[in-house]
Amino acid sequence: MEIKIDFSSLKDLLKIIGATEDTHKLDYEIDEFVSKLRSKDGLEVNSLDDVAYDDEGYLIAYGERIVLYIKDSKNDVDDLKHNPKGANVVRYHVHGRCRVLERMKSEGRYDRYVLKSKPDGLFVVDGVEGGRRSKYGKVIYGTGNSVTVPDVALGICKCCLDEVGIGHEKKAQEWRDTFNIEEFFKTLKPLKPLKPKWDETTFPDKEKRYDAQFRRRSKKLKKDHNYICSKCGVDLNESLTTRRLLHCHHKDGNDRWHHYDNLEILCVCCHAEEGKMPNPGFPGDMKSCEKIRESQNIK
Repeated sequence: MEIKIDFSSLKDLLKIIGATEDTHKLDYEIDEFVSKLRSKDGLEVNSLDDVAYDDEGYLIAYGERIVLYIKDSKNDVDDLKHNPKGANVVRYHVHGRCRVLERMKSEGRYDRYVLKSKPDGLFVVDGVEGGRRSKYGKVIYGTGNSVTVPDVALGICKCCLDEVGIGHEKKAQEWRDTFNIEEFFKTLKPLKPLKPKWDETTFPDKEKRYDAQFRRRSKKLKKDHNYICSKCGVDLNESLTTRRLLHCHHKDGNDRWHHYDNLEILCVCCHAEEGKMPNPGFPGDMKSCEKIRESQNIK
């Protein structure tokens, strides 16, 4: 059964009180964009208003680390299939300060790009079949027929790697032949989530602060770590007194969220560095821990 709801009265009321239309993207819209970003085809865009880059310059969109590439490549289909990393074939980009992207932006050609996260090095690219080539080997614009080619192993943009600071280590062709985008992404620091983890309805109750679940998991993790600090490596397993110097730290600062991924076993000294309190634990714990670290040659 189809249910129809008339919002005309509500719209009239909004006009009376002077309310303006909300142009912010809704959660379900963002989720749809992210789903496309992670897909094989990627997300085609008309502008890059929602594309930014992190503090190191790497491209991000909708909370995802991304690559950019030109889908409408104008490259010959044979090159895309058999020589995708060749000199005349389009590249993919990872860095927001790449001079090629800057030039494309200044020429108003930024909307030719497709965004893709979770890259595996393979891209869906439109090429030209039956087109005439210039003396430089490029397909002459307007000749041939457009054909979509899947699983094209494009090469990395050398100018992007120049911005990363490693471009000088190899020649451009060698970079295109050897660069692995999946492995490279693994070396980058994690991005902060786009949307908050909690809202006013889902935030854990205050009763969960250091509750029984936390105590059980804290005890288990300390035992699993053999009472060794996961950061500095100090061994505090000598006695019950030294074990007390080992804390269970909430990584995100939310002491009501006891998921294992959010818990970290730290000595009281490392906990002081990571947490908000300069002297966590009991008086004298910091000095006791420092002495043990010195005895184990840990700075």
